[in-house]
Amino acid sequence: RPPRSTLFPYTTLFRSYVGNLGHMHDWETLAQALPGVAIRVGSQRLAVVISATGPHVPKLRDALTPFIPEQVRFIDSLPDKDWAWLLRRTDIALVTLARPAGLTSIPSKVFSAMAAGCALVVVAPESDLRDLVERHECGITVEPGDNAGLELALGNLILNEDERFALIGAARRAASQYDTSVLSKRWMEFLSVVSATSGFEASRFPGREG
Repeated sequence: RPPRSTLFPYTTLFRSYVGNLGHMHDWETLAQALPGVAIRVGSQRLAVVISATGPHVPKLRDALTPFIPEQVRFIDSLPDKDWAWLLRRTDIALVTLARPAGLTSIPSKVFSAMAAGCALVVVAPESDLRDLVERHECGITVEPGDNAGLELALGNLILNEDERFALIGAARRAASQYDTSVLSKRWMEFLSVVSATSGFEASRFPGREG
C-alpha cells in the first residue's frame, strides 16, 4: 500500500478518484473546480488522491499541478488489496461520466465506494448513475461542466461533517442491495417469472433441469 507519508502526512482521510479516467469520464470539471475547492475549505482539508489509469490522467495532472500541487497526489493504479485500503480511508469518492457515456455506462467503482462507506460526489449527466445516487440519497450530483456547482458541492461537504456522515451511512445501507449474492437471487427470481409466463420448460434442454 502507499505509505501514508507519500500521500498526506497531516491526515488519514482522503477525497479519492480511483479506477479508469478514460474517454467515458469527465476530467475537465474536476480540473476547473478543485483549485477553487482548496481556496474554499483551506489547503489541508482537501487531500485528493487520484489513483487512476487512462488517457485523461496526464491531462488532469498537468491542469492541477500548477495550482494545488500540495493538495493532490497522483499514484499508480493499485492492486485490489491496496485499492480497498485506499477506499477505506476515503470519506468522499469522486466519480465522473462524460455526457455520451451517461446513456450506456455506470462505473462499477460506485458500488465499491458505497460498500467502503464513502459519500459520493458525482459529475454526470442524466443517467442511471445519477438516478442511483439520488434514489439512495448517498451523494451529491452535478452536471458535467458545472464547475461552480462542483466547487460548491464538494466544498460544503468537506466542511459539513454531519451531512458527510449522513451520506456515508446511506451509502453503506444501499450497498447491501448490490451485493452479488443479492443480485444473483433477483436474477433467478426474474428468470423464473419469465420462464413461467413464456411456457419455457427447462426439461427440454438436457442437463439444464431446474
